[in-house]
Amino acid sequence: MLVRDPTDKLTVQYNPAQLGLIAAHLNKVALAQGDSFLTSPYFGPERAMMFRMLAGRGDQHTAAFFHHEIAEVIATTNLGGDRLSPGRAFLQTQAQAHYDVIRAQGHSTLPRQGLFLRYHPAVVLAFPDFFN
Repeated sequence: MLVRDPTDKLTVQYNPAQLGLIAAHLNKVALAQGDSFLTSPYFGPERAMMFRMLAGRGDQHTAAFFHHEIAEVIATTNLGGDRLSPGRAFLQTQAQAHYDVIRAQGHSTLPRQGLFLRYHPAVVLAFPDFFN
């Protein structure tokens, strides 16, 4: 269901089950890197985008992030990543899924290209070290 918020920005109710899958996937990626999705500075932009989705932000960047992440969850599962423990094999599977999703969604596969399509400008400004 789409509604308008008081600032006239599009809001959307994302599927809670899909948000849970995305959060679990990002947490597994962090664990595989020996990190924490909830506390690592490296995952700050992803946490910020998760908060935007939980708040129902329906702008093009947040929607693109949602569609990218849920597609990556599905692609990782299709490649068998859901059966792998967090570690090198999982990260290789996730990296292939990420690349496949970027290509399928028509985004650049070059490093850092396409990030600005999937991250809201406020998130980009909040994490300049990540996006520079």
